[in-house]
Amino acid sequence: MSFTRLSREGLLNRMKLRIKEFYENERQLLIDKASERALVFRLGTYLLNDFLPAEVYAEYNRMHHPDGSVSAKTVPVTNEDESRNIRFDDAEDIAGSENNSIEEGVDHEGNDEPSEKLIIPDLAIFIKDRDAALADKLVIEVKKSTGYTSGSGFGNDIFKLKEFTKIPGRFGYILGCHLILDKDYFLVVCYWMGQARSLFKFDYNHNRNQWTEHQLEQLNGFEYTSLAVLKRMLRENEREQQA
Repeated sequence: MSFTRLSREGLLNRMKLRIKEFYENERQLLIDKASERALVFRLGTYLLNDFLPAEVYAEYNRMHHPDGSVSAKTVPVTNEDESRNIRFDDAEDIAGSENNSIEEGVDHEGNDEPSEKLIIPDLAIFIKDRDAALADKLVIEVKKSTGYTSGSGFGNDIFKLKEFTKIPGRFGYILGCHLILDKDYFLVVCYWMGQARSLFKFDYNHNRNQWTEHQLEQLNGFEYTSLAVLKRMLRENEREQQA
């Protein structure tokens, strides 16, 4: 099947296969406590050839519009959003175009009018030809299990994945994935239409080179604030299935 016609399920299945391959070959990076940026770059190399003609980019900060123009990847943010301690990306990246008049961090003197803030995905897979149907395909945010898996650091990823997958919205990515990597497992929260919709956990027995998959699907969406919450949801689901 052509990548341009892949369903959300097809995108997810391809991604899971490549993450498993990455994990089996690159697990030592997690044992050695390599940085998230190193992990993101290396994972990107496993995705490069599996999604053609789409392209894979790390921290891509541009938006391509139907008229051929290019602008920063920004979202409107209210004072209420900022009070939640969401960390946005560097303001200087917004000025990537001479014709880009977006202002970052505008003082609205207490008014809850949105200002524009930059948000950049860890990995984005898309087709630059804006005439292609559903050109924005897959966006991935990566966290190590030993990193910011609670609080504002975790909330940043959640905020971005909701914005990237909103339909209607500025970006309209078909699928967003919150990928959490540990030396003994990886966990994926899947987003579409602006909400977390399903949860997968893959445990790896490196002695037997075997995977065990656990999944939880709540099609009406669910909320979480930490890695601990996700693990608890999976445990509760397993107990219900065994009852």
